[in-house]
Amino acid sequence: MAKGIRAKTITWCAALCALIAPSVVTQLANTKRNADLTADIVESSLTVHLRRAEVVIDLAVDALRKADGHNLSRCDDAALARMRRFVLVTAAIKEFSVLNADGSIACGNLGKTSDVIRFGPHFGGADPQVLFYAVRYADNGQLGIRIASQASETRALGVIVPAEWIVPAGLSVRHAAIHGITVSLSDGPVIVNDTQASELLESDRIEVTRTSGRYPISVTVAGSRSAVVREELSLTLLSHLAAIVIGLLGATLIIIQGRRHRDDLLSEMKAALIDREFVPFYQPILDLDTGKLKGCEVLVRWRKPDGTIVPPGAFIDLAERSGFIFPLTLYLMEQAAADLGPVFRARPGLRCGFNLCAEHFRNDHIVADVTKRFTSSTLPLSQLLLEVTERDPLPDVDLARRIIAAFQGMGVRVALDDVGTGHGGMSYLLKLGVDVMKIDKLFVDAISTERYSTAIIDSLIDLAAHMRMEVVAEGVETFEQVEALRRRGVQAAQGFVFAPALPASSFRLLVESMEAVPSIKQGDVFVV
Repeated sequence: MAKGIRAKTITWCAALCALIAPSVVTQLANTKRNADLTADIVESSLTVHLRRAEVVIDLAVDALRKADGHNLSRCDDAALARMRRFVLVTAAIKEFSVLNADGSIACGNLGKTSDVIRFGPHFGGADPQVLFYAVRYADNGQLGIRIASQASETRALGVIVPAEWIVPAGLSVRHAAIHGITVSLSDGPVIVNDTQASELLESDRIEVTRTSGRYPISVTVAGSRSAVVREELSLTLLSHLAAIVIGLLGATLIIIQGRRHRDDLLSEMKAALIDREFVPFYQPILDLDTGKLKGCEVLVRWRKPDGTIVPPGAFIDLAERSGFIFPLTLYLMEQAAADLGPVFRARPGLRCGFNLCAEHFRNDHIVADVTKRFTSSTLPLSQLLLEVTERDPLPDVDLARRIIAAFQGMGVRVALDDVGTGHGGMSYLLKLGVDVMKIDKLFVDAISTERYSTAIIDSLIDLAAHMRMEVVAEGVETFEQVEALRRRGVQAAQGFVFAPALPASSFRLLVESMEAVPSIKQGDVFVV
């Protein structure tokens, strides 16, 4: 009997080994595959970030080259106007200056003074006439690269590319395996240091550095092998069953916690509105034919007491579904009227746009609210543009049409936002009688690259022309998109290629500086 028990024990042990052995072999193979995958992910991220850095510097160097021949080193009014124009239309640069031989500023779009501190040596690229060196802003510590080219025997032209535009917040190519992105001038000063790579063990870390062939910049990306292993690990049937149980328990806890968090967040938002923590930012809208400012779209940011900025995506959905959107919208209108009223009243051709959601069209109270806010305001009703968004379907299209007609009767123009991506589609265009069609960034990104998206844009533009609507393109980020939109007859656009959403003080300066810029003829090198 003992012999039989021993045989059964050996049999069960052998069966267990046979069950485990394939898993062990598979795990070893996955480890090797995941190590190779980590290297591929790091290389891919590196390629994207190096290419982006080169494109941003391309724009800055191109601005310098275009400036050559305009005799900006004279520092007269025309030269200063052109510098401001360069900064406005070149998304890559923050500051344009004429530099003396000792590196001091002779003049620039920000005046003769600057809090920029140079550190580290200068570096040259493929073009020996162009020099690069690292700078730091004294007031906030922001880093950047100054690019300079000789303009005369005693003066040079210089532009500053901020570090945040080389690797923008929220645009980093991220994966669980990526733990660090560093950009430096050759082997010199570090310009971007977005990294947690120091937390990695040396045995787990894979790091790759590549230097541009045209500019003196190096990009380093660090990755974690174990992160990919965790991402790619295949589970056994038992782990699947365990995951289902854990998932059900976790989902229950998440739902309970989510409801609690929702209530807490809403209470925090209400307190923040009382404390005036919600701040309007202004996205400039430009005329594609003349380059002149047509107005702005009001966007909201939540600036907490510690200075952190909460983007609207983190709270707008809750605001709309809880009813908090009503006091928030009215607050933004009051604040925008205070911010922009005087400067807009002096320029009656400008319009200020506000977003309205589906909840605003459940009744006609919004008409009375808007009338009350702007009838005696420094920002006239005739300079308002109300944008109807399609995140949720309109509860009553006929009522919405009557509300829109009431606004139009007061001189307010109405736009349909995110056309082609929301719930209403073409039916809203046909039924609501709006004045402006706003083409969503989704289609702008695909213009000239995806046949069907290009066909949709062409159809929308043609429809707008027949319905006598103005067309505004959103999310325009490249000069190629600008040219493609102009060829199709689009009158106006907004997006990163022109300017990001700006705080009130910066937007007012933009309005005043553009008003002072001389008219630029069609075909001039600065027209976009």
